[in-house]
Amino acid sequence: MSPVQLVVSNATVVVPEAGLLHGHVVVDDGKVVQLLPQREAPPEASRTVDAAGRHVLPGAIDAHCHYGLLPPMRERMAPETGFAALGGVTTLVRYFRRTDSYLKTFPPHIEQDPAYHYQDFSAHLALFNHEQVAEIPRYVSSLGITSFKLYMNLKANLAKAFLIDPLVDDEVLQTEDLDYDDGLLFAIMKQLAELPVRTRLSVHVEEADLVSYQLPRVQAMGLGGLLAWHYARPAEAEALGVQKVAYLSRHLKVPVYFPHIGSRLGIQAVAAEAARGTDMVVETCPHYLVHNIESPAAELLKVMPPVRTVEDNAATWAAVESGLISTICTDHIPYNAEEKRLGDIWSTRPAFGSIGLMVPVTISAGVNSGRLTMLRAAELLSTNTAKAFGFYPQKGTLLPGSDADMMIIDPDATWTVHANDFPSAQPFSVYEDMELTGRVDVTISRGEVIAQDGALQVPPGRGRFLRR
Repeated sequence: MSPVQLVVSNATVVVPEAGLLHGHVVVDDGKVVQLLPQREAPPEASRTVDAAGRHVLPGAIDAHCHYGLLPPMRERMAPETGFAALGGVTTLVRYFRRTDSYLKTFPPHIEQDPAYHYQDFSAHLALFNHEQVAEIPRYVSSLGITSFKLYMNLKANLAKAFLIDPLVDDEVLQTEDLDYDDGLLFAIMKQLAELPVRTRLSVHVEEADLVSYQLPRVQAMGLGGLLAWHYARPAEAEALGVQKVAYLSRHLKVPVYFPHIGSRLGIQAVAAEAARGTDMVVETCPHYLVHNIESPAAELLKVMPPVRTVEDNAATWAAVESGLISTICTDHIPYNAEEKRLGDIWSTRPAFGSIGLMVPVTISAGVNSGRLTMLRAAELLSTNTAKAFGFYPQKGTLLPGSDADMMIIDPDATWTVHANDFPSAQPFSVYEDMELTGRVDVTISRGEVIAQDGALQVPPGRGRFLRR
């Protein structure tokens, strides 16, 4: 009998559906074929990785990232997918956003993007106009996309020069002036409700009218920094957006996804809507768990919705621990210094990159603080996300038959974050000088070791586009 592709031996295997197994993961042809207890000898393999008792989790899935937003793609994309691979991320789902027809603009990415990926990938399509809404059935049938995005915060006065994704050969940043209204939300929901397949709508829930009212008032007061940004985009705007979307979700029976929830009021709103039976999945990001308005990262942490207070951190952790928040992703946008335009809080461009730190921050602040078990971390970082967006059980698990995507974690390794250590084009990190306990030692995609001991082991070009 010929040797199998890979054996990960002497592992503490984290199987979200079953618990912990002390033993070996057997991989062949890119798939998990066996989970063996420690007492059984694994078969001969072309390659063996000795986990030496460390935890082996399903590969992480970041389903909220914008790593293709910044051109030129041929230079900017591979460093970000490499950063992700170093951090245990084996599946990426980017938000792709343009105002023209995705039937024309997205297929070139399906064709060319694999060359810049270390891991498998898919996309959500952002919807900005009724012409795109009319094409949704073809986005599903022709492109294999079953998840979409809507930005409630993009009223005209707040949506000047909004960044959109470049075409594959674009060399400069692309922007559009946009103008959202609730009619678009209703039209999208109606269209999704009529489809013969299950889809999911992700919604940036900030009521723009509240922000439009509050922002100039805060500016006129002369406030600055993260405190001003927190007041200028009030948490009430998030809570009201949740209520509106959840009502339509229940009325039209369309599953929804609430990304980047990190405020007490937003969490109270999703809890109330969950109790009403809304078919929803709620996400937070690491920065809403460990950063707040007192962070030394200051204006670098400008993001929408804002990081808020210590009390909001505590509420977000409580929602993660209770299961109300069931996924963790990053909202990764890897600006270089010129693109970030760092200045005061009003002129700095919002968002930042952190895709390779999602897993270490969750392990350090969650597992090693006693807030999470390693099993729960696997659910938050992989399994629940795979289920939310139609990748499970191909992704998000280590059960036999699944893709052999996994990460080996040393929960006891202590290290300090420095942006210069990462391949990302972003020269800064909002986690700079933060000491973390917990590190991804090995990342495996479809049975191939793609990162080990802080170094990429393969060139980009092995990614596969995942149709759903």
